[in-house]
Amino acid sequence: LFSSIPLLIIGIIDDLYSVDYKIRILFQLMTIMLFIYLGLTNLNLGNFFIFNLSNFYFLNILFIIIFFIVIINSFNFMDGQDGLISLISLISLIFFSIILYLNNIQLEQIIFYLFISLLIFLLFNLNIFSSLYFFLGDAGSTLIAFLLSATFLYYLNHNEEKIKMIQILWI
Repeated sequence: LFSSIPLLIIGIIDDLYSVDYKIRILFQLMTIMLFIYLGLTNLNLGNFFIFNLSNFYFLNILFIIIFFIVIINSFNFMDGQDGLISLISLISLIFFSIILYLNNIQLEQIIFYLFISLLIFLLFNLNIFSSLYFFLGDAGSTLIAFLLSATFLYYLNHNEEKIKMIQILWI
């Protein structure tokens, strides 16, 4: 969670002012590198055809960077649609929770907190309970994308024998 601070800061600045894409990418890279430094210790992407990628640390890091950049920017791109990001995130969390349950892996509280906060946001965003209207903006969409990606990679990193990278990619 601490590693998402640079991403949140540039998102807020981007919501208030227009920020060049190069600066946003730089902050995204800083956030990803901070996450890798603080959180991921031994990520194994498994086998790719006949190659065992566990011995290629640089390829693993490169894949993680590409994974985060694609997810963060695609969520930021979808931000204009009402409720689309929160609905996609809720569906991803549901399927990911099913995978964890089927593999006898205990759910961390962050999944529950993400699920509840996204559900509440979706209810307000779709004007179900009131006439109040919220939108995520760049700060919210990039933060949700980062938290989902980081959660998925965290579980993959700590449960390599039970969860496979292909399952994460399909979610």
